[in-house]
Amino acid sequence: MQDRNVTIVGGGIIGLMTAYHLMERGIAVTIIDAVPPGDRAQTSYGNAGSISIGNVLPLGKPGFVMDGIRMTLDPESPLVMPISYMPRIAPWLYKVWRASGRATVEASAKASALLSHESLAAWQALVTDLKLSELVRPDGWLKLYETEASFEKTAKERALMDRFGFGYRVLDPDALAELEPGIAPIYPKAILQTQSLAIRNPGRCVSALASHLLARGAAFTLGRVTHIERAEGGYYVKGEGIDHLARELVIAGGAWSNRLLKGLGIRVPLETERGYHLMFDGGAGLSRPTVNMNRYFVLCPMEQGLRMTACVELAGLEAKPDYRRIRRLVAHAKRMLPGMATDERDQWLGFRPSMPDTRPVIGEAGGHKGLYLAFGHGHMGMTHSAGTGRLLAGLIASGEGGDVLAPFAPARFGA
Repeated sequence: MQDRNVTIVGGGIIGLMTAYHLMERGIAVTIIDAVPPGDRAQTSYGNAGSISIGNVLPLGKPGFVMDGIRMTLDPESPLVMPISYMPRIAPWLYKVWRASGRATVEASAKASALLSHESLAAWQALVTDLKLSELVRPDGWLKLYETEASFEKTAKERALMDRFGFGYRVLDPDALAELEPGIAPIYPKAILQTQSLAIRNPGRCVSALASHLLARGAAFTLGRVTHIERAEGGYYVKGEGIDHLARELVIAGGAWSNRLLKGLGIRVPLETERGYHLMFDGGAGLSRPTVNMNRYFVLCPMEQGLRMTACVELAGLEAKPDYRRIRRLVAHAKRMLPGMATDERDQWLGFRPSMPDTRPVIGEAGGHKGLYLAFGHGHMGMTHSAGTGRLLAGLIASGEGGDVLAPFAPARFGA
C-alpha cells in the first residue's frame, strides 16, 4: 500500500467502486456511511439491476418540455410532480431545458457513451475478480414498444448506438416470442441491447463488493455525516459518533451530496428523482430486465421474485412515499406479462441523484485540493459506477484521465 488513505463519504455503489479501484492502485480507503453497504436505505439496493449499455440520450432532449407537460397531465404516466414542490424545482427544470439544445445533447450523449464503454469493461473485470458470474449475467436490456410509431421515434437513439459502437437487435413479434415467450404478443417491435448486464440482486451485489473490500483491509465507519469543513492539511468530517480528519476526501453521497458540501460553500444543481419498486412472487418466466417504453415501467427477475420499478417523482428528499402511481401501472404490467403474480410482497422508495445535463459530477472540486466529487448519476448509477470508480481512482492516484473526465468536471457548475 502507498502511504495514503482516502476517505469516502458514501458506501453505495459509487463509493464502493471508487474504493475498489483505489485499493487496486495500492491506496488505503476509509468508507463512512449511515447504513451498512447493501442496506435497503441505499439507492443501490432497490433499482432494476440493469447495467444498461447503450442508453446515452440525456433527459433534456428536444421535445422535453412538451413531453413533460403531457406526462404530468396523464394520471397513469410515471412522472409525478406535486404542485407544492414546483416552485422549488422550477430552477432545476429550467436548467434541464437549457441543456436540451442540440449541441449540449450531443456532448452529453458522447460523454455518456464514453463512460458506458469504460463501465462495461470495468464491470466485466469486477465480475471475474469477485466471481459474481451467477449474480451479474449477460442477459441484455429489453425494450418493448406498443406501436410502430413509438418504435420509429427511437431512430435517433438507434443512430447513436450505431455511432458509438453499442450492440443491439431489433426484434419483430416472432423474434420477441422466441426470446421471451411469457410476454404477451402485443408488441410490434422490441430492441434488445445485447451488451447490457443484469444483476439478479443489486443489494447482495453491493454487499459482496463491500465484503471483498473489507477482506482486503478497507476500513468502514458506520455513522451519519452531518458536517464537513476545511482543516489544516485536509477536511474534518463530523457527524453522529464521527470526528474524522481526511487528508483526501471523496463525496459520493448521492442525492444527499449537496447537504454534505454545504459547510464548504459548494453547491451544484443536484435534484432528486424518486423511484419506486414493488416485489411480487416468482419471475413469471421472464429472463431479463424488460421495460415498456410507452408506460415507462420495468419488470426484472430477481433472486427474491419479480421486481417492478417505475416512476420519476420530483418531490425532494423529505416527502412521504406515495405508491399510488406505481400501483396504477400494475395492470399494464399484467397485460405485458400475463403470468405474473400481482400480490405485493414488498414496496420500496429510492432517491436518484440527478443533474440537469444528465452527466454526473466526477472530479476534483475547484479551490479545494484533495476534495473529489462523485455523484449525480441519475438513472445510470449502477451502470456507470464501475467506470466512475476506475476513472476517479486514476485521477486521485496519479492525476491521469483528466481529459477523459472533463465533460463531468464540477467546474462546469462553478464547483
